Amino acid sequence: MGYQITNTGYGIEGNPCADKVSFLTEEQAKAAKTQAAWDHDAKNLKVYHCKKCDLYHLATSHDDDNED
Repeated sequence: MGYQITNTGYGIEGNPCADKVSFLTEEQAKAAKTQAAWDHDAKNLKVYHCKKCDLYHLATSHDDDNED
């Protein structure tokens, strides 16, 4: 469900979030969060919009001020 390579203007090597699972929409990320909670009892995940790649990620904690 997540995407590793995006069409946000970065090549494979230049994508700052290449090591993260990324989602094109917030709805996709929320669906993955729900599935992770169901499959892995991962109830503490949060969805966030990444300023670096303009996509959505999941994290157990996220501080927007430290993202850049």
